[in-house]
Amino acid sequence: MTITSYLELKTAITNWFEDRSDLAAYADEFIDLAEAFFDTELRCREMETVTDLVPVSGVCVLPADYLEYRRVVEKASTRRPLSFIAPNAAEARYPSRDAGLGCHFTIIGSDLYVFPQPSNSVELTYYQKVPALSDANTSNWLLARLPNLYLHACLMYAAEFIRDDDKIALETQFVRTWATKLNELDARANYANAGIVLSGVTP
Repeated sequence: MTITSYLELKTAITNWFEDRSDLAAYADEFIDLAEAFFDTELRCREMETVTDLVPVSGVCVLPADYLEYRRVVEKASTRRPLSFIAPNAAEARYPSRDAGLGCHFTIIGSDLYVFPQPSNSVELTYYQKVPALSDANTSNWLLARLPNLYLHACLMYAAEFIRDDDKIALETQFVRTWATKLNELDARANYANAGIVLSGVTP
């Protein structure tokens, strides 16, 4: 059976546990848990996106699907890449919260803080959550790319639900192996042929 949609995934979960048709009622929970696992373990190019944030007194609200930043740039007349600074260091270095062109940023909770406080918008490149499957959103990039990983992640939590230790071990090994492979493949696709770029003036 080819798994291309949310409903087909739910059907496959119960098919793989032929003697436990009662698990169909919990399929949505297994999918939710699998997606939470993906958000923790995967960092793929399909998860990368770019958005503009508008700072208010130097504070930008992070997107609801934010997982991890890749790049932060102030969109001044000349674009200014910002460097991360720890919150305590930012407090010591910028105690007066002056306005100006941004140099640093930090993240506290669901907000991104820029120092000094800029008047320009901020471009955030970040990893976003895997779009959750539902009746309204019947597929996503991960289900299309690796339906086997999606299915076996759901089976891993189904096995945990019924306390089948052998199947837990089997599914966990499969899922972690393929999650690692997916990250490695994407790292190679992005950087395998990249050269070394030196910053500053070179002779």
